[in-house]
Amino acid sequence: MIRVIIIFLAMAFALPAFAQTRHALVIGIDDYAHVTPLQKARNDARAVADALKPADFEVTLLIDSGLEPLINGVERFVRTIQPGDEVLFFFAGHGVELDGQNFLLPADLRVPEVGGRLFLSQNALAVDMIQEMIADRRPQTTLVILDGCRDNPFPPGPDRSLGTTRGLARQSSSAGSFVLMSADAGEAALDRLSDRDTDPNSVFTRALLPRLTRPGATIRSIAPEVRSDVVRTAESVGRTQFPHWDDRLNSDFVFQQPLGGAEAQTVTQPLDPCAAARATWQVIADSDNEQVYDQFIQDHPQCPTLLAYARQRMQSLQAQIASAQSARPQLTSTFASGLACERMADRELIDFERLRSYAREAVVTCREALSDQPEDAPTMARLARALTAADENEEAYELYHKAAALGDTMAMNGLAIAYQEGRGTDKDESEALRWFRMAAESGDLWAQTNLGWRYETGRGVGQDHAEAVRWYRLAADAGHARAQTNLGWMLANGRGTDRNDSEAVYWYHKAAEIEYPRAIRLLGFMFENGRGVEKDEAKAVRLARQAAALGDDVAMYNMGQYFRSGIGITADPSKAIRWYEQAAEKGNTSAIWQLATAYRTGNGIEEDYSKSVEWYRRGVELGHAGSMNTLGWMMERGLGVPEVNLAEAVRLYREAADLGNATAMANLGEMYANGRGVDQSHEEAAGWYRAAADAGNALGMRRVGLAYEYGEGLPQDDEAAASWYRKAAEAGDTYGMSNLAGMYARGLGVEQNFANAAQWHTKAAEAGLAFGMRRLGQLYARDDTELTNPREAAKWLLAAAEAGDQPAMADIGGVYWSYGADETGLSPEIVFKWTLEASRGGHAMSMSNVAWMYLEGEGTQKDDQSGMKWMLKAEQNGNDNFSSNLSYWSNSRLRIAQTILRDEGFYTGAIDGAFGPASMAALRQYVAAGE
Repeated sequence: MIRVIIIFLAMAFALPAFAQTRHALVIGIDDYAHVTPLQKARNDARAVADALKPADFEVTLLIDSGLEPLINGVERFVRTIQPGDEVLFFFAGHGVELDGQNFLLPADLRVPEVGGRLFLSQNALAVDMIQEMIADRRPQTTLVILDGCRDNPFPPGPDRSLGTTRGLARQSSSAGSFVLMSADAGEAALDRLSDRDTDPNSVFTRALLPRLTRPGATIRSIAPEVRSDVVRTAESVGRTQFPHWDDRLNSDFVFQQPLGGAEAQTVTQPLDPCAAARATWQVIADSDNEQVYDQFIQDHPQCPTLLAYARQRMQSLQAQIASAQSARPQLTSTFASGLACERMADRELIDFERLRSYAREAVVTCREALSDQPEDAPTMARLARALTAADENEEAYELYHKAAALGDTMAMNGLAIAYQEGRGTDKDESEALRWFRMAAESGDLWAQTNLGWRYETGRGVGQDHAEAVRWYRLAADAGHARAQTNLGWMLANGRGTDRNDSEAVYWYHKAAEIEYPRAIRLLGFMFENGRGVEKDEAKAVRLARQAAALGDDVAMYNMGQYFRSGIGITADPSKAIRWYEQAAEKGNTSAIWQLATAYRTGNGIEEDYSKSVEWYRRGVELGHAGSMNTLGWMMERGLGVPEVNLAEAVRLYREAADLGNATAMANLGEMYANGRGVDQSHEEAAGWYRAAADAGNALGMRRVGLAYEYGEGLPQDDEAAASWYRKAAEAGDTYGMSNLAGMYARGLGVEQNFANAAQWHTKAAEAGLAFGMRRLGQLYARDDTELTNPREAAKWLLAAAEAGDQPAMADIGGVYWSYGADETGLSPEIVFKWTLEASRGGHAMSMSNVAWMYLEGEGTQKDDQSGMKWMLKAEQNGNDNFSSNLSYWSNSRLRIAQTILRDEGFYTGAIDGAFGPASMAALRQYVAAGE
């Protein structure tokens, strides 16, 4: 016998464009033999098929099909697709989800005694596989519509994982495709409303059908309309059904052209209603004036999150005023008015927030003191401070000036802040700097700290970290807590001085001793990371809790992080959420982002996309770039919002990108590359990818490499491509690693070097990339390099197959038959298992190989019936091993082949093993039927 065996190395080639044709595969199954039958699925499929034919679809309709007819039907359908065609796949019937993967059930499926994924992979259709098969044919557009979310038909069992969920998982789309599902994740779609429901179609399909035939209707306009109808209809019988879609189309898809032809549509990107509000909030966020917040509420009623913060601030100020009497230091007749003013308003004794709570009483007391000593500069400064707390800024400014002229350093510092903030005078950074310097040089600790901050940030002066450290150290040595904390931070980060963790800890300790919250929190960071102290995560948690109790919102956020990650404390996602909520209420944008993400992922709280969107919107209103990016991602996919909004997604990505968010830059590049929400432009895409790459984003780096390799948006340049792949790989991008390995293997842009190729494929494979595992296995399987190693090849191909990589499943047999069991370490049973998997996935050579294994009993029980069945399937899928070796087949095996052809309806002659003209004609018809 002659056995034709090859190692199949999957490669992608650019294909030319062909004339566009519309293809539709429509499946409906009611008549389930072993699980609960349905009543509407056949009608749904027939009605959808009828609706698509006038829209120029070539429709393939399968009704109540078992597994083999379904597999054959899908494979035949896929082979009709040419590059550039438009494809629609519709399924009505039972579907189940297991471990995040969706499977469509054939009519003859039996309920297994045990099993889960393996059973389904062998006895049902995986939606991912169907999508992949269609995508491999490179259609322009693919629509996948699934009304297969009925109640799970499998009863739960102790050894069976198929009855534990209801509905399907959210099915994601690939580039150029749109997935529409009749219900959301975990929901069961209604086959009918009740036993009295006379409508011939399911709740979902009855909403879909009239829209398929409406002139000008697009999939993006249909989806939200169908969702609204289905939600309303389901609610009428007390049920919840919320159709879901995932949109990665390059452009919208029209079912029936509008009368008079397609009309151009202009999409206007919505203006951001909260942009002005955010800008105003940045100015007033630290104000102590109730009137400022009241005016903000009147001016910006359209921004609920910022309104809530403004109202909260007003309520806090009002509460402080109401408690002023109890908070005010109690005086007796023995105190002189000057001493009373000092105790009420001096900055060394009373912090500004407490002073605000009784500011007007302090003003009265300090006026009285100043009337007794009209030329006393410290009293003038204290009265000015009380006036500032009472928002009487103009008089405060005049008094600060007068006291500063008399040499009072507190007044000089206060005057500098008045110029800095524009309180009672125009903002003037140079004047603020002048007065800070004057006070600092006179020994004022507050002014020294403020001057150091100006040098650190470059506000009003050239940035000079060494000068900042000098001023911080002066104030820190004298005991100023904020200066001690700032100096510790400069030392811990090596700004303006050598990094010195031990000294940083010393200064944090000094400030923490007088309960300065930020110092306590930063000291915790040092214990968490073992910097300058012995690592002690539990102590880090205690310090964070202490700082949080003193009102530090970042410490509250850190407590959430500790509970989420289990650092220094037992992980508890629900407690993490509570800490995030506390920090979020104080306006901490990182906490807001974490809350939004928790609702999106269901981590520590029940998954709720709509609440996730609410929190992301709060972050957006406060200018948080990460919230803008993720909200854009949800808008792009229609998660938690009424419908997909690509224009809004683009706007949010752009705003986040303008704020420096590298992920948003990469996402914006994807939108331009695919023409989603914007006109397609590879040049614009490449520009955003480059911006993301320059900001350190690994995906952006890889995309720049692809742009150079294929000349899309950038000039074709293999050397530049290899260089960018290297940058992406070194930044941890696994596909970048494998892409760089591919350049080394082919000698493109770099000198050919198989050892380097293996090194980078290994990095990707060890990081869990199935594609990298397969490529590494294929590299070791080659017999033309110094790296040939059949055992390593087998190891990595098995790993890729276990990770679900279909081409690797086929390659396992190839390496086994090329090098043998001893050199590869592969057993015949393992080879049979994966060759069978590859055959079921549509790989023709694997079909031929699994046929031989059945025929020879290699790795499985000898079974001529199954062997010849797979051999004929291989012939139908383009492998001519059967017909080219006709003279070698025994009479008994040829009789089996004739019987199979007869059962398939192609042969009517005698079952005699004489494979003559009639048998060959039947074989040709059988092959043609599969094309």
